[in-house]
Amino acid sequence: AGIKLATEVGDDGTREMLEKDFPGVNQLFGDGNLWFTGSCNLGLRFALDHGFDYATVFNDDNYVEPEILSSQAECARRHPGSILGIRSYKLGTPKIIWAVGGIVTKRVIGVGITWLSKNDPDDGCTYHDPFPVDVLDGSGQFYPTSVVRAIGFWDDRYKMYFADAEYALRAKRKGFQPISNPGAIAWHDFLESEVV
Repeated sequence: AGIKLATEVGDDGTREMLEKDFPGVNQLFGDGNLWFTGSCNLGLRFALDHGFDYATVFNDDNYVEPEILSSQAECARRHPGSILGIRSYKLGTPKIIWAVGGIVTKRVIGVGITWLSKNDPDDGCTYHDPFPVDVLDGSGQFYPTSVVRAIGFWDDRYKMYFADAEYALRAKRKGFQPISNPGAIAWHDFLESEVV
């Protein structure tokens, strides 16, 4: 089966490039009002409607390593009933970590999320094997579609930010463990993601 791509309508040439260079790719288009969360949900609905076993979500500003999907599929087989995240590095750096997942931590007032090793250099020793986390960021998440059927879609009240973390927290509350898979690697163009 071809790659399924959910995207907003745009004029950046992506649609034409995919049609020309990857004619087997099925593209899905929104009306320009989906934002990131709505686009992810469009793709997840397509995966469910067409009987796929797995679905993945990536930020559009990621550059992925060639083995990322095979690494995620293998990790999913070893950790059934889990949702998976990736190890992403900041693009253009010598392996500075953008994301490997996070944990919920108590704060002076309430709770918050501590993103593990964010902005730290990868020491080459810390992250080898998949490990449980509380939250995953949207740089890359991988789901058995059975999990999506059980807990639903991303919460579209969060148009651009936080739906990724909320989804992982919701999955965990429903008994589906979020797992960080450091063997699945992407390079994230973090300058495109900075909140202004």
